[in-house]
Amino acid sequence: MSEETLAEPTLGEIRGQVDEVMRAVKEHNDRNDTRIADLEKRGTTDPLNDEALTRIDAALDAKLKPFEERTAALEVAGNRPDLGTTASTTAGDTPEAAKQRAALSAWLRTDNTNITKFDVMPIETKVLNTYDDESSGYLLKPADFDRAIIKDVTDISPLRQFARVVPVSAKTFVQPKRTASFTAVWVNEGASRSETTGLAYGQEEISNHTMVARVDITHEMIRDSGYPLEAILREEFAEQFAKLEGTAFVNGTGSLQPEGISVNASVGSTNSEAAATLTGDGLIALQMAVNGRYADVGRWFCRRATLAIIRKLKTGDGAYLMDWEGIVRGAAPTILGRPYTECPDIAAADTDTYPLYFGDLRRAYTITDRLGLQLQRDPFSGADTGSIVFRAYRAVGGQIVQAEAIRKQKCDVTE
Repeated sequence: MSEETLAEPTLGEIRGQVDEVMRAVKEHNDRNDTRIADLEKRGTTDPLNDEALTRIDAALDAKLKPFEERTAALEVAGNRPDLGTTASTTAGDTPEAAKQRAALSAWLRTDNTNITKFDVMPIETKVLNTYDDESSGYLLKPADFDRAIIKDVTDISPLRQFARVVPVSAKTFVQPKRTASFTAVWVNEGASRSETTGLAYGQEEISNHTMVARVDITHEMIRDSGYPLEAILREEFAEQFAKLEGTAFVNGTGSLQPEGISVNASVGSTNSEAAATLTGDGLIALQMAVNGRYADVGRWFCRRATLAIIRKLKTGDGAYLMDWEGIVRGAAPTILGRPYTECPDIAAADTDTYPLYFGDLRRAYTITDRLGLQLQRDPFSGADTGSIVFRAYRAVGGQIVQAEAIRKQKCDVTE
C-alpha cells in the first residue's frame, strides 16, 4: 500500500467529517422517534418520514464508508509481518539475519533472480527451489500414495443395535423390575372384596466394566507418516472395542465384563430335535415357545455357518423353508416370517451347543454406556525409547433383564 493511501488527514478535516456524521445521526434519531410515536398513536407511519429515514441511512453509509475503508487498510498494514525489502539491519537482527530475511522476502514477492543481489550463497539459494528435483524437489515432494489402508474385515457381533442402550453416569445402573403380580377375581354383587396379594418388585443392577488398549508409536513414525495417525488410532481403538464388547454381549461371564445372552441361566431353551444340527420342526418349536408379544417383533440371531444350515432346510414337498422367492424379488430375507442377523460370536451348530436365538432383544437385554471412547496421549512413559504412548478407555455394561423375551435353540433330540 502506498504512502498516499495512508496519509494522515488534518485535524480540521477530521472535525468536519465528524460533525457531518453527528448531524446526520441526530436527524436520523429525531425522525425515528417520530416514526415510533406515529406507530403508537395511529398504528401506521408517515410515508414521507419513512422516505427521509431511508435517505438519511444511505447518506450515513456513504459518510462512514471512508472511515471503514481506512480502518481496514490500517489493520492490514499493521498485521503485515516485517520481512524487509533490503539487507539493512533492523532492531535485534544481526547483519546476516537481515540479509537472509530480505532474500526470503524478495523470493516470496518476485522470483529467484532477485535473490542474487543479496549475496546469498548458491547452496542457500537451492533450498528455496522446489522445481529442481536434484537440489531439493525429491525431499519436498513425496511420491504419490493411496491414503486408503488395506485392512481385513473384523467380525463384530451387532447386538448393540438391537438391544436397549442406556447412557449412565454412575458405576452401576439400577432398573426396577416386577417379579410377581396379583390375580384379579370375579365377585358377586354385595360380596366382600378381599385384597388380591402377590404383587412384588425387585431390581436389576448392571455394573459397568472398563475396556483398555495401548499402542506405542515412535516419534519418527509420527513425524514422517503421510497419514493422520491419531485419527487412524482412534478408529482402530473404536473397532477393537466394538469387537470386544460384542463378544461379551454373547459370551461374557459377568465378572469384569458384561454378561452374555448365552451365559444367563434364566434364558430358556428349546431342543432342535437333532443331535448336532438344526431342523425345520425345531425352528418352529423355538419360535412358538416365545410369547407372542415378543415373537411378533422377534428376530433370529446366529452365525453365518448356522444360517447356511437353515437355508438348506426343506419342507416335506421339497420347498426351501426360507422365502427364496422373496429374496429374488428383492425383499428382505426372513426365517419363518421374521428377520435375522448374523452374529459371529454365537456358537456353531454341534452337539449340546446353542447356535440359534430368537426373541425381542430390546426387551431382553440392556446395555449401559458410562464412558465413551477416551483417548489419552502420553509423551512421557515412552520417552526413554523415543515413543509416544496412546491409551484408550471405554466403560460399558450389559446383561439379561427380561429372560422371557428371548429363547435359544439347543442341538439335542427331543426328550
